[in-house]
Amino acid sequence: MILVQPTVEYMDTYLAIIKRENMWIEVLDLSFPEVMDSRQLYTYSQQYEPHLCQTLHGAFLDINIASRDREIRRVSQERCRQSCEIAKILGINRVIFSTGVYSDRNIYDWTVINASFFRALANEFDIQICLKNFMDRSPEPLYRLLETAQEPRLKVCLDFGRIMCTQIPIEAWVNLLWDHIGYIHLSERNHLFGGRLALGNGTINNWNRISKLCSKLSLAYQDLPITILVNSPEQLEQSLAFLKGNSHFPFTACTQRSTIV
Repeated sequence: MILVQPTVEYMDTYLAIIKRENMWIEVLDLSFPEVMDSRQLYTYSQQYEPHLCQTLHGAFLDINIASRDREIRRVSQERCRQSCEIAKILGINRVIFSTGVYSDRNIYDWTVINASFFRALANEFDIQICLKNFMDRSPEPLYRLLETAQEPRLKVCLDFGRIMCTQIPIEAWVNLLWDHIGYIHLSERNHLFGGRLALGNGTINNWNRISKLCSKLSLAYQDLPITILVNSPEQLEQSLAFLKGNSHFPFTACTQRSTIV
């Protein structure tokens, strides 16, 4: 299942591409605080075709579930609950949240607080929650979180573009988190803190490696959602042309699964 994050501003152009390519939608617009706090929430939501919406990207700006500041922690948890409520209204049963791993808490406290909160959130809304590496430099915190939570509705969303900006090989991330993988983000950046680029225009110098991993994962996990992250319809067209022109996933005939090493 291949998805894209359209924006309301260019929705018609995005929808033309989505329907042409038989893609689906990961809703992002409804996660911004200026939208969540205003009448724009209803206006924006009306721009989406519900039958195409498979995933909601939850609130992520300034979210810190494990903050030492009780008010920041309270508002962060409130925003996450609001995202789940929006998903349910739209008939979406999968929400993505970032880890917020860069906290002043030690890793034990961070793990316990996040595992407890997201486990309870998944149960409260009976929804699948995928936790995404955002500024994470190692897969270890995500692994500890998911192992601690022991909740089947909690999965990991791996952003391959961000992983490629770390010092740890992408295969190490995939191998450690294999049992917890539920979602993939395909992105291209110049560095971990950089903005999105069209696929093929960033620092990833071995897309065959990425394509091979995506093929293996899609065979291992039926209907694994994979979202192509771009900033505009033009970048989406460039990304699709790059993937097709180089026979990269999902435009590849690879059907055999082999062990990741």
